[in-house]
Amino acid sequence: LQPMATAARDAMSDPVLAQAALACANAAMEAMGRLGADQATRSRVAAFIERYTERGRCPADDRIELWRRTGSFFDQSPSKEEAR
Repeated sequence: LQPMATAARDAMSDPVLAQAALACANAAMEAMGRLGADQATRSRVAAFIERYTERGRCPADDRIELWRRTGSFFDQSPSKEEAR
């Protein structure tokens, strides 16, 4: 249970977990070509890895930062559809 508790508590701020996540992400990127993933999918995955994994971050970090700035976990700005 200890590794699960560490992962839940520390996530990507744990250097061992961050290194493992980056190794998994890089392996996935390398496999995408062999598996026939189209360029759009590979680009989206590469952008995710660059935005999060390479920086030791995860998508939840965006929500936490938003909450610290606004007091809400949900973006209150109009969506692209609402702005039209």
